[in-house]
Amino acid sequence: EIAFPNLLDIMLILKPKYHTSESEHTGKFPYVFGKSPVYLKNQLGYFHTMSITNMNKTLLPYVGWLLLATAIGFYLFGIGKAVWISWNGVMGDEIKSYPSFISSSVSSLQGILIINLGALLGIATKDPGSAVASRMLMSTPGNIAGLNGAKNPLELKEQIQIFGVIILIVSLIVCLITWGKNNFVEDNTVLPIIHQSGKMFIGIIVAYFTLILK
Repeated sequence: EIAFPNLLDIMLILKPKYHTSESEHTGKFPYVFGKSPVYLKNQLGYFHTMSITNMNKTLLPYVGWLLLATAIGFYLFGIGKAVWISWNGVMGDEIKSYPSFISSSVSSLQGILIINLGALLGIATKDPGSAVASRMLMSTPGNIAGLNGAKNPLELKEQIQIFGVIILIVSLIVCLITWGKNNFVEDNTVLPIIHQSGKMFIGIIVAYFTLILK
């Protein structure tokens, strides 16, 4: 596909007197499949442009999904490694096996997920009849039927946001359990990310029940 249009360019250079319009073809240059080389070249250029446009429309969404999957995967890896090290208590140099880069990255991702949770709680509070409110158990009594998704279907963005909340809550619960197994100490027995996440989960519970029971 790449060589053919280049060949046509060479053919046109070798025939400078050749007309650029198919209707002006003089017969001095042979047709290909009943079409002049200039016509074929123009058509190939059109299809090449269209193929690039279609490729961009097809691939760009996958780039977003790839970035999202990478972020979630890295976050789960960081939490999992911290739990693995802290489960039976950190001993000696095992702290060094959890680099500060991973700790800071996990904390940053947690911050993003917390902001996402806050945004969903804000939407649910402002619009109790919304699909988000029904999934967060914050809908008004007349909109409880939205829980099955029949009346209030979630948009793709909202589905991703709620999935992020689930990832956050599950990871924080695991950290809280790990911290509790070590008697809720805050020394070198557990990694800082563990007891910080445990405290974060308690804070989320308090904020959620404040909104529910107000």
